[in-house]
Amino acid sequence: MRSSMVGSPQVKRNIKNNMSKLFNQFKKLNRNELDELVKRIEHINGYVLVVQALETQKAFWLSNKVKEKGLDQTKQYRIDFKTGRFIPVVEPPKEEPKDKPE
Repeated sequence: MRSSMVGSPQVKRNIKNNMSKLFNQFKKLNRNELDELVKRIEHINGYVLVVQALETQKAFWLSNKVKEKGLDQTKQYRIDFKTGRFIPVVEPPKEEPKDKPE
């Protein structure tokens, strides 16, 4: 019985009314609000660029300090902020894939 109700005019009307209500529930930003949002996003993107530039400057400065101190430039270091020491970052050994038993 339920399958015969799916195509009935009343069910179709209810579906149409529900879709209409759903459509009317969507809210929009007006043009001024959209412009303000775009300006805020542009502002944030400007700060992202500044942060990226500062990170690059920091990396360059640290690279020069590693070279200046005579450390191995191919290694990565972290800095102990209490003592100022360069501590080499040790990568864990890579595990070799084990052969599957046959």
